[in-house]
Amino acid sequence: TTGDSAGNYKISYKVLDADGNEAKTFPDQVRKKPGTSSVAINNLNVVTLVSGAYTLVVSVTDMDSKQTTEMSHKFFVYREADFADGGAAFQKVKVNQSQGSPGLDASRYDSMMEKELDLEFAYTGYIAQREERKTWKKLNLEGKREYIKEFWARRDPTPGTPANEFKSDYLGRVHLANTMYRGTFVDGWKTDRGRVLLVYGKPDEIERSPAGSDSKEYHVWHYYSIQGGIYFVFADKRNLGDLELVHSTARGELYDQDWKRWIRPDY
Repeated sequence: TTGDSAGNYKISYKVLDADGNEAKTFPDQVRKKPGTSSVAINNLNVVTLVSGAYTLVVSVTDMDSKQTTEMSHKFFVYREADFADGGAAFQKVKVNQSQGSPGLDASRYDSMMEKELDLEFAYTGYIAQREERKTWKKLNLEGKREYIKEFWARRDPTPGTPANEFKSDYLGRVHLANTMYRGTFVDGWKTDRGRVLLVYGKPDEIERSPAGSDSKEYHVWHYYSIQGGIYFVFADKRNLGDLELVHSTARGELYDQDWKRWIRPDY
């Protein structure tokens, strides 16, 4: 953390599963700022997690300014015993298949109604090819049931296994967007932050700046391994609690070198 050496800062840790749900949380740690910068080293016990893909999310909040920086890192847990017949991961696959969990069993589409199929395919609007979208519009109910199976199968990085990691990750991000980034009048996956989350994945770091007496709330999402390093700035332009994209350094995205005018009227 950086800034004024006076006061305290808080570190929060949580682990998300592949669907974006909280798998484990840890007690917050409040520390005194030793100076203008600090390095925190900590051991987190994840022995209770079953085999699978997870994301560690670390948030650091300045207790005085309330400014928060968030970073995330994906990691994997593998235990051979989990995949034995009757093991934790084996049972999880069986349960998820029966419940129709994303990415584990294509047969769940056989009983889905057209409205449900249309909604799931709508989620893919950011990644589907133009020809795929055109084809979808021409299909009847049975055609859509088969086509969406093929759509996800074409993107499966490990065909032949029970799980489709790409599908699970993508629909997990849809769930995360709808939970975390819902707008006043629109579902989370349709908002600016939802779109960026689905197109670019989870950011490596998030800077959160709360509203002040003379400034509006804004967040900065950093991606360090895409296009040599890019970021997106989202601001509450209308004071509705909806953060809209006002600037980005990513190719093809909104670029506004005077984006700070949306944060401070006197800029």
